[in-house]
Amino acid sequence: MRRRRKTAGALGVLMTAVLALLIASPAFAHTEKDAGPYKLTFGWQHEPTYVGVENAVQVFVHDAKGNPLDDLGTKGLTVAVSTQGQTSPPLALTGAFDPDTGLGNHGEFDAAIVPTQPGTYTLHITGDINGTAVDVSAASSDSTFNDVADP
Repeated sequence: MRRRRKTAGALGVLMTAVLALLIASPAFAHTEKDAGPYKLTFGWQHEPTYVGVENAVQVFVHDAKGNPLDDLGTKGLTVAVSTQGQTSPPLALTGAFDPDTGLGNHGEFDAAIVPTQPGTYTLHITGDINGTAVDVSAASSDSTFNDVADP
């Protein structure tokens, strides 16, 4: 009887840990595009993505050796978000890593957004990384990042 309680308790702790990891895990549905010597990996910060729920476009920038970049230079990057014939104004992508505190992910840049309607969204990233022009885009799909769903 005592052994069953220990096993049940251990199983409960394990299930709680697995559930916490699943809830806290970052979005993995992103797409990759090259911009000169740089690789941009981008998609939604939180997936699944729902209409009316705060989210962000998340972009990771790496150099040719795979090292994350925290400094994009003076111009930086913006993202325009399009769906069903409507396009947002360019949104600034701001660094998620804070060098003063050491918090955040190296090479991550985000632009907050609240999707307004369900469907396919296109993310169009433009700007400049240390003198290299950037102009890449991708639409949500099964092979890139999720469409926006109606909750």
